[in-house]
Amino acid sequence: MKNSVVCLGVNCMDLRKIKRKNIDMTSGNPVKLLVQFSIPMLIGNLFQQVYNLVDSIVVGQLIGSNALAAVGATGSATFFFFALCNGIGSGGGIIVSQLFGAKEFGRLKKCMTNVAYIMTIMPLIVGFIAYMLAEPMLVFLKTPPEVLQDSVNYMHVMCLGIIFVSLYNYVSSMLRALGDSITPLIFLIFFFIVKQMRSKRHKIINVRIFYFQDEYDIVTDLNNYRDYSHFKQDINKYMADCIMNGDNEVTMDTFFD
Repeated sequence: MKNSVVCLGVNCMDLRKIKRKNIDMTSGNPVKLLVQFSIPMLIGNLFQQVYNLVDSIVVGQLIGSNALAAVGATGSATFFFFALCNGIGSGGGIIVSQLFGAKEFGRLKKCMTNVAYIMTIMPLIVGFIAYMLAEPMLVFLKTPPEVLQDSVNYMHVMCLGIIFVSLYNYVSSMLRALGDSITPLIFLIFFFIVKQMRSKRHKIINVRIFYFQDEYDIVTDLNNYRDYSHFKQDINKYMADCIMNGDNEVTMDTFFD
């Protein structure tokens, strides 16, 4: 069977065709507006639950029962620290939505900027505290000794990633505050698919994934495009040569590089 090749990414020119689905919640039928706004959020919550479920399945099957127990043992502790940061995003979103509805755009910009500062600084502080208190907290919660070290390691990793989760929640909260509940759902579905492809990729030996969107000199130069969604022939040849030589390949080791 021939190797299959997948190139991930969205051409920068395609972004011009994306239109935000902002909903003006201050005019129209309230029930219709609430249903229209909430459906994408409900779908997003379902994807989030499936996302967590698949995570547990992958950890339990590929690493072992102790690893799965370690993930479960840190659930309450990690939720506490993540909730501190996510709560700020939700609270900021409430204020932004009020200012947006009142058409006070000057104060709106200042509020979004201040929330951005808080959502950047707060997770760094919370993440550092959680990192240092990980082992004492898990001991206090009476984590079984056989999974304690794995639990500490997992919580350390979660603490290092809290800044990225916080920034995602900031963007999602601001978009929803402006009446756009669809874009956060699209991002969630995209990362869900990418994560599942990454977790399954090592099992499919005849599939190779290549990624070129970090070639900024290429994707950000409009002279390299034949039209709004296709590169010129010399760029396509460059990519074909990279694929033949094994360059720009996404592997388990280079996925987060």
